Amino acid sequence: MDEKSWRARLAKSNINILSVAPSHWVYEFTYHPKPGTFKWCKTVHEVKLTPRWPDTNPANLDTTDLIHTPLEKQTYGEIAEDILEEVLNLRKELES
Repeated sequence: MDEKSWRARLAKSNINILSVAPSHWVYEFTYHPKPGTFKWCKTVHEVKLTPRWPDTNPANLDTTDLIHTPLEKQTYGEIAEDILEEVLNLRKELES
């Protein structure tokens, strides 16, 4: 996903990114508690960190290898996709 498309998708979904940190993003979005009204909800998305395994088979690693495994962060596009999914679920919860 290129940069414009994830930004445009967030904008079209009324999602505003308020703050970005290495470990989390703070954002707000609108929802409709009843027809004809809307409210804003502010929340936090935790950025996922995934282990970047060495070239060896992970099954052959011991626990000391796991402790020293570097972590990879998600791309902005991946984070935006996660936020869009979170907002969809939160809207369903808040609007029911």
